[in-house]
Amino acid sequence: MISGNACTTCDPSCNGCTGPSSNECSGCYSGKYLKLDDNSCTACTSPGYYVVSATQTCEPCDASCKSCTGSGDTDCLSCYTGQYLLSANNSCVSCDVDGYYQDALAQTCNECDTSCNTCSESATKCLSCPTGKYLLASNNSCVSCDVDGYYQDTLAQTCKACDTSCQTCSGSGATSCLSCSSGKYMLAVNNSCVSCNVNGYYQDTIAQTCNTCDLSCQTCNGAAATNCLTCNTGKYLLAANNSCVACDVDGYYQDTLAQTCEACDTSCQTCSGSAATSCVSCPTGKYLLASNNSCVSCDVDGYYQDTVAQTCNTCDSSCETCNGTAAINCLSCDTGKYLLATNNSCVSCDVDGYYQDTLTQTCNVCDPDCQTCNGSSATNCLSCFTGKYLIVAIHSCVSCTENGYYLDSATQTCNTCDPDCETCSGPSATNCLSCHTGKYLLTANNSCVSCNVNGYYQDTSTQTCNTCDASCQTCSGSSGTNCLSCYTGKYLLASNNSCVSCDVDGYYQDTDTQTCKACDASCQTCNGAAATSCLSCYAGEYLLTANNSCVSCTGDGVYLDSGTQTCKLCDASCQTCSGSSATSCLSCYSGKYFLDNSCVSCDVDGYYQDTSTQTCKTCDASCKTCNGPNPTNCLSCYSGKQLNQSNSCVNKTSSAPKESTHLTDLLNNTAAVAQVTLQMQSATTSLLPILIRGASTTAVLMVNFVSDVLLFRFINVRFPINFVEFCKNLYVNFLPNIYLRFEDEYDIPDGSGKFGEFEMSTVIFGNCGNTLDREFISLLLIFTLIFMAWVTKKFPRVNSAFKTWRDNHKWNFFLTFFIGDFGELYLFSMLQLKEDRSRSWYAWYGYFISIAFLASYPLLTSYFIYLLNRKAAPKVSDEVKLEKQPSLWREVPLSVNMISTDFKKDHWIKRNFLLVTLIEHLLNNLHYLLFQNYGTFQAVIYTGITLVFLMLGLIYRPYTSKLQNMIFGLNYSMKLVLGILAIYIGLTQTETSEDMSNSIGWALIGVTVTAISCNAVIVVGILFSSMVQTCRARLKKKSQVLPLEIVESPTNIVKLSPLKTESLEASSKDPFSLFSQEFKSIMGTPYSGTGSETPTVTILASSGRTQRKRGLLSTRMISLNIDANESGEMTNSSQFKVRHQDFSKAIDNRNHDTSMNDREECNSFESQYTPAFIKSRSRQTLVNGTKIIRFNFDEAANE
Repeated sequence: MISGNACTTCDPSCNGCTGPSSNECSGCYSGKYLKLDDNSCTACTSPGYYVVSATQTCEPCDASCKSCTGSGDTDCLSCYTGQYLLSANNSCVSCDVDGYYQDALAQTCNECDTSCNTCSESATKCLSCPTGKYLLASNNSCVSCDVDGYYQDTLAQTCKACDTSCQTCSGSGATSCLSCSSGKYMLAVNNSCVSCNVNGYYQDTIAQTCNTCDLSCQTCNGAAATNCLTCNTGKYLLAANNSCVACDVDGYYQDTLAQTCEACDTSCQTCSGSAATSCVSCPTGKYLLASNNSCVSCDVDGYYQDTVAQTCNTCDSSCETCNGTAAINCLSCDTGKYLLATNNSCVSCDVDGYYQDTLTQTCNVCDPDCQTCNGSSATNCLSCFTGKYLIVAIHSCVSCTENGYYLDSATQTCNTCDPDCETCSGPSATNCLSCHTGKYLLTANNSCVSCNVNGYYQDTSTQTCNTCDASCQTCSGSSGTNCLSCYTGKYLLASNNSCVSCDVDGYYQDTDTQTCKACDASCQTCNGAAATSCLSCYAGEYLLTANNSCVSCTGDGVYLDSGTQTCKLCDASCQTCSGSSATSCLSCYSGKYFLDNSCVSCDVDGYYQDTSTQTCKTCDASCKTCNGPNPTNCLSCYSGKQLNQSNSCVNKTSSAPKESTHLTDLLNNTAAVAQVTLQMQSATTSLLPILIRGASTTAVLMVNFVSDVLLFRFINVRFPINFVEFCKNLYVNFLPNIYLRFEDEYDIPDGSGKFGEFEMSTVIFGNCGNTLDREFISLLLIFTLIFMAWVTKKFPRVNSAFKTWRDNHKWNFFLTFFIGDFGELYLFSMLQLKEDRSRSWYAWYGYFISIAFLASYPLLTSYFIYLLNRKAAPKVSDEVKLEKQPSLWREVPLSVNMISTDFKKDHWIKRNFLLVTLIEHLLNNLHYLLFQNYGTFQAVIYTGITLVFLMLGLIYRPYTSKLQNMIFGLNYSMKLVLGILAIYIGLTQTETSEDMSNSIGWALIGVTVTAISCNAVIVVGILFSSMVQTCRARLKKKSQVLPLEIVESPTNIVKLSPLKTESLEASSKDPFSLFSQEFKSIMGTPYSGTGSETPTVTILASSGRTQRKRGLLSTRMISLNIDANESGEMTNSSQFKVRHQDFSKAIDNRNHDTSMNDREECNSFESQYTPAFIKSRSRQTLVNGTKIIRFNFDEAANE
């Protein structure tokens, strides 16, 4: 060091210093470090210091560190006593926080195991646990404590062992068990686990518990009183229900040996044992037999029932059965003895006046009339006392003086007469003295007869049977006027009961009853009693042949036939007449009118009903129908005439007033022009789908509007006559309706309401045969093209032409008309199903077609809705990633793309708008058909529907073409005007004058003609434009080629000028040289790439002329690879390669994909195609870092 002018030595410990002291060092020798707090050199090994190698200094640690590696409190290596090194951040802490423990040996603070809340000595030696865990004392671990043998001590937050008797528990005691180990059962009274084999308890093996028995049981197997196994003293086990009872009830006895209560024999009420001979008492109906202590019914012979003692005792020996012990208590006797009823004793019964009743085995008293008998009745006598006689037949004793009996003195018996005799003198039927009532004594042989044979009558006064008069078959007396019936050929005359021949006037022979009866007073002769059975009549009356009655023949409905002098009925139509025919009427009934001696309803053309005279009179010659005779009473007119406001029929061309003639001519000319316009439009519309290749809805718009004009007239309001005539002349007859001849042949009726007014048939062919022909012809054309494309496979050029036509005109051509004609076809299909009742083959065929249309439209519409609304789900491969999200919907197949090709895709209503319009036609059809009785209401509905769909069209503008949106708006505006006029007509039809009505009619005609004309002009314009475009494309195809677009991003588009065909042909050796030069001139500037990666653009273009051989293509492809560096400059690695590639694809390939293998893409840059051929770029794809540009193609420009 320098001190003044002297240089003194530093302290030996210093390498440099500021003073001589050891604490004035400014540098230190190797191995020593400058201690900054006292400027001394030290080895820096003292606690609280660390070496800073960069400055070779010894600096103090943080106050918390004993040793360290830096000055921070997280650079500690060791700590002072009481502090511990936290390994997580090398800081010294007291280590008294949860989750950490002090390692006294290593003097560190370590983190506890995640299962511990706090711990000591090691990470897994827990002191406390987190919520939901409990400390297991056996190994100081934290567990959930939900295993058998342990319980959670929530107070101490520990997991402790249960008593050894418990499987699970709530505490450590033996009485804290929750469940028991196998072989033990839970005793509920103290929650202890026991073996449960003591009296008064049973083992519940399901619940694993030890439960108490019922108090009545000594041992048991359940808690109920019926689960006993043994009983306490004084009780006995009842085996029937395992209950313990006193066993002192009837039917049971105590088995003291087995200590059970056993059932007596079923015959005993009480007993001393189980045997049937151990009875002590018997149940009701049984009696105790003392001999063997059994209970019997006591109904055997020799015993009787002692009901007081309830015992069975023996009878007296003379009795078979008895009711007491004495001999006079017998109820029945042994064989040979009979029970004497007077004293109930058993006797032999062989004395007079008694008889043995063997059936009842009793000795009974005979009847008092009998001396001996065999029964108790008076007819059971065997012998009689003196003065009585035995009637053998009935075994009774009588005095023999009664009717029906006579005394046989020889046998001293009383015998019966013959049954026919009331009294007699002997047993024969001819020994009768008198007869029973209903019989009569025939004196000829003293016999009793009924006297009901022919020739005899009953004389009730003498009770005899006498002969009739010879003229009578049967009679009631002997006189000839007492006849009751007559012999054949004679008839009973009721007036005097005589038999006559009955052939005089006023009488007739009733052959059924064989009587002669009087005719009705009106008949002279007859064949029955009724007034309608006359055969001839008295003077002044005539026989009515209709019912054979005699009438004066002067009333309604009859007339006198002078030839036969009979009265006959008039024809049913006549009230009075002069003959039987319908043309012989003189007057008519109510509801009929007299016309030329006939009665008619008078509802035919040319006649009217004159109710004042009840006649049918002719109309004026000018009227087809009328309500009076004058020319001003017309209701309708013949063809060529029309009804004016004064109800007169005037000639349309000459009979009308002069000023009306011009209007009529104007109406006819307007209708004719409109008809020609519609025919032209129909023809043009039919050609339009062909020229625009079937994929446009413009034709549908036209067909729809023509259909609407034709169907509007079915709104049932009273349209002006001029508009009605206009509509009748307007119907398009572009094709002849070949079905009309069947209408007259099968007498097909017209529809109701407006359908009838316009003579619409109830069969679909009569109304829209032309439309149906158009549908069938379009289908036939499609199938013909498909067939020809298949047949000509071996002729490529012809086949290609057919396939082109097939693809251009496939289903789109048919759908143009099928959807456009929806309203017309659907309406007349529903009309046939609703109103047609004819049953010809023609009508049935119409039914089939109608049902087919009604079913096909919903099915096709559903299918189209499915096609239009399929969500797009593109699959992105590993090599190709789309740069731009595709459309939300999938593309509609080309064969039916007319349903979507002209519509916008950004809203579902726009995309489905063609199908939405079908709803309008359906709603209109329904009110046309269902509300024919409410014309004004129909007009309101029509206008409302039109307004709604017009607003939809104006709001959404669904068509991609402004022209089509304009056509739609024009047509619906015209329809709206028509609807408003129809509402006005419906509201004022009874108040409108003729001039006003004609004005409204001309307004309707004007609107209709204007709309038709505008549509026709547009259709012709579209047709002409399509033809011009086609011709122009053919003229330009030889000289113009397509521009090639190279696109790096949507905002950076670079166009490559067209290659001239002549240049390519001139440089055939190196056809790409001109192409590459032109490309270099465009792309030579720095490439404006947007990404950091080096982009590569690949251009594919055709070179040379495409070779066409046998329908195949062969072309030479040019590949241009351009590499650009990061700054966008072209590099030397850019290469131009010419490669050959043969494409063996048939000319008809139409797969517009991005593969570059199809004819269109191979020739996309050939000069023979027009610029219209490529309409737009489809999308760019990134393939292995190479951008490929792809194109969409418009087939309209391809020949």
